[in-house]
Amino acid sequence: MKKRFSALTLTLIAFATCGFAQQQEEDQWAKYVPGKLIDVIKANTSRNMQHEQGVDIAVGSAPVKARVAYSGKSRRIPDDKRSLIKLWMQSNKYSEETFQMFTEEFLFTEDGVEYWLPVQSVLIPHFKKEMREGEPLDLFAVWIGITFAEPGKRQHVFLVNEFEKVKENAPRKPRTHP
Repeated sequence: MKKRFSALTLTLIAFATCGFAQQQEEDQWAKYVPGKLIDVIKANTSRNMQHEQGVDIAVGSAPVKARVAYSGKSRRIPDDKRSLIKLWMQSNKYSEETFQMFTEEFLFTEDGVEYWLPVQSVLIPHFKKEMREGEPLDLFAVWIGITFAEPGKRQHVFLVNEFEKVKENAPRKPRTHP
């Protein structure tokens, strides 16, 4: 009886562990660590980048959940950023369809600093419907690398994968999409 109890206990523990791991996988937004865009930039900047030109790719950077302000301004993603996004996606085996989801970037402000960030196309109608100029929101973004379109001028590139509008006492879960 003792052996049977131990085997049953181990089986239950295994199922519980698998269930927890599956729950963690299902909550894709849990990997986005609260932080600031500027801190991610500082962690991914070195002095020897000052005079380079072209594109730098960093694979495996940590996703960040950053509190920013929405400006309501958008534009087409510049060619140097599009090239970096394409290279990063190819190196991480994302499909061409996923690459095509990034055509526009939006202007956000964090602590008075402006950032033009590429946004998934599926989010654009939600930004326009849900957000107003100057409103705070939490961005779920991933730093993918740096472009050097001009010598000495770095452009850190983050991809925006989701957002949450900041509401007093009313947290909500992010939308789910590919």
